Amino acid sequence: MTSADQLDQLHDRLFAERPNKKGDRFERITALVFAALGEGQARWQVHRGGAGRRAKHRIDVEVERDAGCHRLVVECKHWDEKVGQDVANSVASRRDQLGANEAAIVSTRGFTSGAQDVAAGEGIRLVLVKPLAEDDDWRGVVKRIVMHGTFIAPEIRDFTWLAYAPEDAGRGGPIDPAVLATIDSPEDQLDVLGLDHEDGSRAERLGELLALRSSVPESGEHEQEVVFEEFGISGPRYVTGHRDRVRIRGLRWTERVAVAKSSFTVNPPSPGLLWIEEIVAGADPARRVLMDHQLRPWRFDENGVLMPAPADDAPNG
Repeated sequence: MTSADQLDQLHDRLFAERPNKKGDRFERITALVFAALGEGQARWQVHRGGAGRRAKHRIDVEVERDAGCHRLVVECKHWDEKVGQDVANSVASRRDQLGANEAAIVSTRGFTSGAQDVAAGEGIRLVLVKPLAEDDDWRGVVKRIVMHGTFIAPEIRDFTWLAYAPEDAGRGGPIDPAVLATIDSPEDQLDVLGLDHEDGSRAERLGELLALRSSVPESGEHEQEVVFEEFGISGPRYVTGHRDRVRIRGLRWTERVAVAKSSFTVNPPSPGLLWIEEIVAGADPARRVLMDHQLRPWRFDENGVLMPAPADDAPNG
């Protein structure tokens, strides 16, 4: 897909109506760029005459700020070659005739050294606007997001407690199956069944103790054990089983684990990315990228002023 095709697709995503001329479509995208970058209120295709002159100039894009006190005139060139110095000279003359504060030339291909020399001398801004390509310099821009996930689905069974003292051994054993049967899932079992201190107050929940278990990196069955004193938990804990209240020093269970790994890549939607590069004499280009969330649907009102489009007026896509 060519750069021109990408710009056309981007235009149609952002605007409900589509001019026939590719130059008009690029001018509308340029107006959006200046508006999205916060340069001011952008207007497409303005006709103005200079002071004391009858002839009017067609301005591709005009940007105003400070209640109209500051005016920028923009010349758009959607050409297959670089913009030359003759265009830069013409734009400088037009700016002066119209009494504008600033002038800019926007190109999809770039500028010759002659154009850059004229622009530096005349104070004209040179801006490159194009779709962000795969082989462009993506520094500082999220090119794609790759997510790697490990999903663990444990099934806990044969859950027993470890007796605190020999005399408790005969009273311990598996947690009452009748109690577990009243609870829907293993996660809920671990959350509902809790431990008590000697005075009957609630101690740790079983889910908190299970978090102390050794890691389970592989699928299969794993024998797990948590002995309280090994994890700095002092004193006995009490649990009510199928016989009576029992002092315990730890927990033991069998954990059947299924581990699944997957990767997922998210690519930025194309052509919803625009590369903006402003050529500054004697300095590195000032680079910006406009992402999809910044290129919201817009429309032009009857005066050619760029306005955010109502939600029900936005184009599909």
